[in-house]
Amino acid sequence: MPLVHVLDDSRLAPGPVGGAAVRYVRALKTALDDATLVWAAFTAARTRMDQAFAALAGTPDGMWSSAVSRLVAAHTTALAAAERWDTAAYRIAAVHERHRQASLAVECALQLAGAVTESGGAGWIVGHISAYRNPWSGYTPAVDLVTATITLQSGHVRRVSDLTGTRG
Repeated sequence: MPLVHVLDDSRLAPGPVGGAAVRYVRALKTALDDATLVWAAFTAARTRMDQAFAALAGTPDGMWSSAVSRLVAAHTTALAAAERWDTAAYRIAAVHERHRQASLAVECALQLAGAVTESGGAGWIVGHISAYRNPWSGYTPAVDLVTATITLQSGHVRRVSDLTGTRG
């Protein structure tokens, strides 16, 4: 669990600009709700997926089907975690969109709302609001990232299977 620094939003300037910034930060705090936990679950699922894929290289022939099955299960888990993250990220992106007139940089708003970690940033994948409403792609940012990884990993498994004759 990352160390989170929460700053008091009362340090913002009073007046119309400061008031808009305060509303922005307060709305962002609400949108952040479970974002840290959801992000942690997403990154853990991606790590397990990558580990399952890496483990294939050292898997003995008699264990190949089991290892591929573990990889497929990890793909499913990572994709579900990506969908949960994109739901949380959409809430954050929607707040940014609603409060874009607040004259407060996104990074500053995230810091004031408590989303800054020990390393200086949350590292979160949060797209523009339009990335979550695009009916043409069918994907959202984290789902797109995981889907691309799954496609690459699955292609590799298929190629190895084709070359070695280890289908089924």
